[in-house]
Amino acid sequence: MVKLLRFLPLLAAFGLVAACQTEPAEQTGATEEAAATDAASVRTEIETIGDRFEQALLAEDAATIGTFYAEDAIALPPGAPRAEGRAAIEALFASWFDQVPGPEGFTLTTDDVQVAASGDIAYETGTYTSRGTSPEGESYDETGKYLVVWKNLDGQWMIVRDTWNSDAPMHMEGEAGATSTEAPEAAQPEAEPPVE
Repeated sequence: MVKLLRFLPLLAAFGLVAACQTEPAEQTGATEEAAATDAASVRTEIETIGDRFEQALLAEDAATIGTFYAEDAIALPPGAPRAEGRAAIEALFASWFDQVPGPEGFTLTTDDVQVAASGDIAYETGTYTSRGTSPEGESYDETGKYLVVWKNLDGQWMIVRDTWNSDAPMHMEGEAGATSTEAPEAAQPEAEPPVE
């Protein structure tokens, strides 16, 4: 009897794992079809939110942009510290709009949306284009890419993680007008004079 009791936790765990199986083998095809349909509807919903994001960005409306982010969202912008929380992300966009005129044209293009098996997380990859005039009066056309992690919170898809960057070559600090992504050569120490 004591030997049997040692195996009870193992049997209970095995039974629990078996009971938690969500897809019986004979229903796999139907489940995959439903997941594909759901992924398509999630993509449509995310693209609709993206359209509203574009409009808010063009209007330089940081408050509306903030509403697309979850309270605990994190944004990882290029060339700036991470912004944690909706209020910080809204403040990030507001500070940019205060420093630089908003773009005259801005477009988000969703390349792919993957929905996690849980159904409440989605991963979006895409590209953006932006055109406008710099504070120095120079026109620009920029393309870049982004990765957004979405979470369905109470029936509404919200951004929980957001990162993006330009396709333009990086400018190294201290190199005005640099066009190369190569790191500058490290300064070489001066050779010591030979000992005589």
